[in-house]
Amino acid sequence: MSTLGPHIVIDCGSGLTKAGFASSSKPQCMFPSMLGGLKDTQGGCYIGRDAYDRRETLVTRYPVRRGVVRNWDDMERLLEHVFLTELKAQPTNHPVIMAEPCLNPEANREGFMQLLFETFNVPATYIFIQGVAALYASGRTTGLVVEIGEDITQVLSITSGYAKPNACSRVDFGGGDITTWMAALLDESGLGSGSLLSDRERIRELKEQFGYIALSQKSKKRLRHTRADPNNVRYRLPDGREITLGSELYCCAEALFQPNLAGIQSEGLTAMIHNMINLWDSSHHKKLYGNIVLSGGTSMFSGLSKRLKKDLRAKTPTPIRIKVHAASGREYAVWSGAAAVSSLENFQPFLITKKEYEETGSSIVFRKCF
Repeated sequence: MSTLGPHIVIDCGSGLTKAGFASSSKPQCMFPSMLGGLKDTQGGCYIGRDAYDRRETLVTRYPVRRGVVRNWDDMERLLEHVFLTELKAQPTNHPVIMAEPCLNPEANREGFMQLLFETFNVPATYIFIQGVAALYASGRTTGLVVEIGEDITQVLSITSGYAKPNACSRVDFGGGDITTWMAALLDESGLGSGSLLSDRERIRELKEQFGYIALSQKSKKRLRHTRADPNNVRYRLPDGREITLGSELYCCAEALFQPNLAGIQSEGLTAMIHNMINLWDSSHHKKLYGNIVLSGGTSMFSGLSKRLKKDLRAKTPTPIRIKVHAASGREYAVWSGAAAVSSLENFQPFLITKKEYEETGSSIVFRKCF
């Protein structure tokens, strides 16, 4: 395998695809995991940024929803776009490293085995658990990872580089749900309906640019508009009109801690972390509380690490030191960790080769990737 080119690492999320050669310090490409076709025609398929830029005239779709591939034909098109268009690489010459959420259906991993080996004829592959790869990116092998993506939030406690199945918590809630909630808040305030803010992607951009986490927990009753708040933002719409964004900017992100605000019945982020750590014997608590690692695009909200530390402090014994690590580049931490580890010389035996796949079938992924 020494004559092959560098590993290609792909983290194909529900919202964004991050891809590049493992020898690089960051992904060579990051683009929306979006495909689109012209309405009422049999025209060609646009992928990634091309589909995003033309979204108003296309019927768009996403191959991955809630971490699971929903359309394998579209996934094939997306991976082909990564290999041939974005990276200008022949997949037959490069081992391909993938990543997926914890607790995914087994059929998802088997599907990737079949697609990579039978369609793209890759020489070897490996599939990381996203949280494990994100922890590697932080330089740790033991810690608690909080991975918040487009439509999944995962909390994993990892020891010596491995995540046991019962040490992972996952809820179907993420940045896309926060965008939906923000759209509802804008409608409620009269800023969304019938305006240029009715474009979901523009709302997402506003959320990512101006949204933030409030330091103190607020009840739904108190999350109301106040146009005198110093954190308010004046925003100019493309048509020249100006609007004021106020409590929507923190109310939308508050749903990470109180999902019921957005109509989601699940644990909030603080409870997920606290309950996950409490699954372990108290002798492990100090290590886990001191090594909480944030990862994923939705973890980029300003104020998140301070809020988590404050809320967790209220739930834990005073002597325990709580440290939340929010590194720059954490939006692609999964990619970075997978790239770093797969580049090590001693990683080669972990790869699933095409020969092993042909001899054993797709089930080999459960023996070698965990």
